[in-house]
Amino acid sequence: MLTLLCFVLLFLQIVASDNGCPTDYSYSSDFNKCIKFFDVPATQWDANMLYCKPSGGSLLSIHNSFENSFVFDLQQTIGVARSWIGATKPPGNNWIWFDGTNFNYMYGLLDIPSPDDQAKGAYIDLAERKWKVADWSMKLPFFCAATPTTPPNAKSKASAGSSINNLNRAIRVSSKIGV
Repeated sequence: MLTLLCFVLLFLQIVASDNGCPTDYSYSSDFNKCIKFFDVPATQWDANMLYCKPSGGSLLSIHNSFENSFVFDLQQTIGVARSWIGATKPPGNNWIWFDGTNFNYMYGLLDIPSPDDQAKGAYIDLAERKWKVADWSMKLPFFCAATPTTPPNAKSKASAGSSINNLNRAIRVSSKIGV
């Protein structure tokens, strides 16, 4: 599985070259963002501040049902049960995204009780296909997203196509060659 994951990530890096993304990030035309998965268990705060911020990004924010489905599908393709996203609820405040974008999509977070005196974060639970809430101290892998420094040129964007399709193609190719 690790070999397959490495192959898929290498494939995406080749397909998404010359896209203005930070090193080891892959351009996603579905998000118009550069995305990187970190298979490193970290607290939500550490994930954002120590891993995402140094490359000019933040934990992934999700703004509609299409992006939400994309992240669930990507997580399933990678084979990760749970991962942090950038939705966070500082003590005494409302839900916000770490990247500062408008919190306009919450996939059921209002239905989840969260005491005002505790910092909480949202993560994706693949088994239940839900967002769940946990204390910031929980350690999970995560996705970072960064804005491309230069707009992807038409050739890169056209060749990149849908990120999920590229992942699925890479998996089919790797299974044919016995990776």
